[in-house]
Amino acid sequence: MINNIVGYRILHSSGQYSGDSGIGYDYILARNGVYICASNKLISARIPISSYCHIRGLADEKPYIQLAHGKIPAVLFELALNTALNGKDKEMYMAVTCLEDGYHLYLTSQKGTGRDVTYERMPDTVCDIHSHIGKIGPFFSGQDDIDEQGLKFSVVLGYLDERFPVCRVRCGVYGYYFNILWSDLFVGDLHNCIDANATESSDDIILPEDISQEEKEEKNVELHIKHGLRQGHSGGGWWHRFMSHRRVM
Repeated sequence: MINNIVGYRILHSSGQYSGDSGIGYDYILARNGVYICASNKLISARIPISSYCHIRGLADEKPYIQLAHGKIPAVLFELALNTALNGKDKEMYMAVTCLEDGYHLYLTSQKGTGRDVTYERMPDTVCDIHSHIGKIGPFFSGQDDIDEQGLKFSVVLGYLDERFPVCRVRCGVYGYYFNILWSDLFVGDLHNCIDANATESSDDIILPEDISQEEKEEKNVELHIKHGLRQGHSGGGWWHRFMSHRRVM
């Protein structure tokens, strides 16, 4: 048996898959397009990588994300937002990691300017968070696509000079990207910040990980998310807890 890095699978109208899975990730051909599927010890994700199409004789696939240890507590996002607000004259980077005792936010060793930020990477990073300077909106640049490879989530913060800053969240799977809602990644309430993806309509769905499989089948729960495809960084009261490359929480 050959263990290929990449697998190629087909989702038939019966709901069954054919083809072999890869040890790295799989491409899935479905009625509504092509998806990429991957997992590691922290994250499982399946996202579309092609525009919508109709392939006769196959079944529709759905986007899916799941965090092995549940969604990230909203307080870590609040800490990151307050950190960015206290340094909004330059771009900043923070990492949410998952350790044995849960999620933690790190302000890593970095050098930020008004145009970009270079930073030290952390092992077991679940989510990259970076900010743009005061009047710049939240968008992912081509450099972000280069920096944010692998299987993980990314958040960009923008409009930090406004009354309500704006964030944008995406799931990245080895060079492909899919916009999701803030609430798909974080548990709790979003305060004093606007989720850019939530203001944009979508017909795509994702199954939340915080209900049982039985409930999913019983209620047929569907959570609408923003369908955003990209392939391929610029652009508070807790401040005393931040120094350099240290765990914040």
